[in-house]
Amino acid sequence: MTLRWQSISRSTRHASSLSLWSHALRRMQTHSCLRVVGLYGAIAYSVGHIERKIGVRMALGAQRGSVYSLVTRQAGWLTLAGLAIGLLCPLGTSILLRSLWFGVCAWDPVTLLCVAVLLGLASIAVSFLPAGRAMSIDPVEDLRAE
Repeated sequence: MTLRWQSISRSTRHASSLSLWSHALRRMQTHSCLRVVGLYGAIAYSVGHIERKIGVRMALGAQRGSVYSLVTRQAGWLTLAGLAIGLLCPLGTSILLRSLWFGVCAWDPVTLLCVAVLLGLASIAVSFLPAGRAMSIDPVEDLRAE
Protein backbone atom coordinates (compact mmCIF):
# COMPACT_ATOMS: atom_id res chain seq x y z
CA MET A 1 0.00 0.00 0.00
CA THR A 2 2.87 2.35 0.76
CA LEU A 3 4.44 1.91 -2.68
CA ARG A 4 1.21 2.84 -4.43
CA TRP A 5 0.86 6.00 -2.33
CA GLN A 6 4.42 7.07 -3.16
CA SER A 7 3.88 6.55 -6.89
CA ILE A 8 0.66 8.57 -6.80
CA SER A 9 2.30 11.37 -4.89
CA ARG A 10 5.23 11.44 -7.35
CA SER A 11 2.93 11.64 -10.34
CA THR A 12 0.85 14.29 -8.60
CA ARG A 13 3.98 16.29 -7.81
CA HIS A 14 5.15 15.95 -11.42
CA ALA A 15 1.78 17.13 -12.76
CA SER A 16 1.71 20.09 -10.39
CA SER A 17 5.25 21.11 -11.37
CA LEU A 18 4.29 20.93 -15.05
CA SER A 19 1.25 23.10 -14.43
CA LEU A 20 3.45 25.61 -12.60
CA TRP A 21 5.86 25.70 -15.54
CA SER A 22 3.05 26.14 -18.06
CA HIS A 23 1.56 28.91 -15.93
CA ALA A 24 4.96 30.62 -15.72
CA LEU A 25 5.46 30.33 -19.48
CA ARG A 26 2.02 31.84 -20.15
CA ARG A 27 2.84 34.74 -17.84
CA MET A 28 6.19 35.31 -19.56
CA GLN A 29 4.49 35.32 -22.97
CA THR A 30 1.92 37.82 -21.75
CA HIS A 31 4.61 40.07 -20.27
CA SER A 32 6.66 39.87 -23.47
CA CYS A 33 3.66 40.90 -25.56
CA LEU A 34 3.00 43.81 -23.21
CA ARG A 35 6.64 44.90 -23.49
CA VAL A 36 6.49 44.88 -27.28
CA VAL A 37 3.23 46.87 -27.24
CA GLY A 38 4.86 49.33 -24.83
CA LEU A 39 7.87 49.69 -27.12
CA TYR A 40 5.59 50.35 -30.06
CA GLY A 41 3.65 52.94 -28.07
CA ALA A 42 6.79 54.79 -26.98
CA ILE A 43 8.24 54.85 -30.49
CA ALA A 44 4.94 55.87 -32.10
CA TYR A 45 4.53 58.62 -29.49
CA SER A 46 8.01 59.99 -30.20
CA VAL A 47 7.33 59.91 -33.96
CA GLY A 48 4.07 61.77 -33.36
CA HIS A 49 6.01 64.57 -31.70
CA ILE A 50 8.29 65.10 -34.69
CA GLU A 51 5.70 64.76 -37.47
CA ARG A 52 5.83 68.47 -38.32
CA LYS A 53 9.61 68.36 -38.37
CA ILE A 54 9.45 65.39 -40.73
CA GLY A 55 6.90 67.21 -42.95
CA VAL A 56 9.10 70.29 -43.19
CA ARG A 57 12.15 68.18 -44.00
CA MET A 58 10.27 66.35 -46.73
CA ALA A 59 8.93 69.65 -48.12
CA LEU A 60 12.51 70.93 -48.32
CA GLY A 61 13.56 67.86 -50.30
CA ALA A 62 14.58 65.22 -47.79
CA GLN A 63 14.62 61.69 -49.15
CA ARG A 64 12.41 59.00 -47.66
CA GLY A 65 15.49 57.04 -46.63
CA SER A 66 16.77 59.90 -44.49
CA VAL A 67 13.37 60.16 -42.78
CA TYR A 68 13.41 56.43 -42.19
CA SER A 69 16.91 56.59 -40.70
CA LEU A 70 15.84 59.51 -38.47
CA VAL A 71 12.99 57.48 -36.99
CA THR A 72 15.00 54.28 -36.59
CA ARG A 73 17.90 56.20 -35.03
CA GLN A 74 15.51 57.75 -32.51
CA ALA A 75 14.05 54.30 -31.79
CA GLY A 76 17.59 52.99 -31.31
CA TRP A 77 18.38 55.66 -28.72
CA LEU A 78 15.14 54.90 -26.87
CA THR A 79 16.03 51.21 -26.94
CA LEU A 80 19.57 51.79 -25.65
CA ALA A 81 18.29 53.99 -22.82
CA GLY A 82 15.67 51.40 -21.88
CA LEU A 83 18.17 48.56 -21.99
CA ALA A 84 20.66 50.49 -19.85
CA ILE A 85 18.01 51.17 -17.22
CA GLY A 86 16.72 47.62 -17.50
CA LEU A 87 20.18 46.15 -16.95
CA LEU A 88 20.90 48.37 -13.94
CA CYS A 89 17.64 47.58 -12.11
CA PRO A 90 18.38 43.86 -11.46
CA LEU A 91 21.75 44.79 -10.00
CA GLY A 92 20.14 47.20 -7.53
CA THR A 93 17.33 44.87 -6.57
CA SER A 94 19.67 41.92 -6.12
CA ILE A 95 21.63 43.89 -3.55
CA LEU A 96 18.46 44.85 -1.69
CA LEU A 97 16.80 41.43 -1.84
CA ARG A 98 19.84 39.19 -1.45
CA SER A 99 18.72 37.95 1.97
CA LEU A 100 15.34 36.79 0.61
CA TRP A 101 16.71 34.65 -2.22
CA PHE A 102 18.43 31.36 -1.69
CA GLY A 103 20.53 29.96 -4.50
CA VAL A 104 19.15 32.36 -7.12
CA CYS A 105 21.25 34.99 -8.83
CA ALA A 106 19.21 38.01 -9.96
CA TRP A 107 21.80 39.23 -12.42
CA ASP A 108 22.63 36.11 -14.36
CA PRO A 109 24.66 37.46 -17.31
CA VAL A 110 23.36 34.93 -19.84
CA THR A 111 19.72 35.66 -18.98
CA LEU A 112 20.24 39.43 -19.01
CA LEU A 113 22.06 39.26 -22.35
CA CYS A 114 19.33 37.11 -23.93
CA VAL A 115 16.58 39.42 -22.70
CA ALA A 116 18.49 42.49 -23.90
CA VAL A 117 19.03 41.00 -27.35
CA LEU A 118 15.40 39.88 -27.68
CA LEU A 119 14.02 43.25 -26.59
CA GLY A 120 16.49 45.05 -28.86
CA LEU A 121 15.37 42.98 -31.85
CA ALA A 122 11.72 43.53 -30.91
CA SER A 123 12.35 47.27 -30.73
CA ILE A 124 13.92 47.31 -34.17
CA ALA A 125 11.02 45.30 -35.59
CA VAL A 126 8.46 47.53 -33.89
CA SER A 127 10.12 50.72 -35.20
CA PHE A 128 9.26 49.77 -38.79
CA LEU A 129 5.57 50.70 -38.37
CA PRO A 130 6.08 54.28 -37.10
CA ALA A 131 8.89 54.76 -39.63
CA GLY A 132 6.54 53.73 -42.43
CA ARG A 133 3.92 56.11 -41.10
CA ALA A 134 6.49 58.91 -40.96
CA MET A 135 7.54 58.26 -44.55
CA SER A 136 3.94 58.49 -45.74
CA ILE A 137 3.48 62.04 -44.39
CA ASP A 138 2.36 64.39 -47.14
CA PRO A 139 4.49 67.55 -46.78
CA VAL A 140 1.88 69.78 -48.41
CA GLU A 141 -0.84 68.65 -45.99
CA ASP A 142 1.52 69.10 -43.06
CA LEU A 143 2.43 72.65 -44.10
CA ARG A 144 -1.22 73.57 -44.67
CA ALA A 145 -2.06 72.44 -41.15
CA GLU A 146 0.16 75.20 -39.76
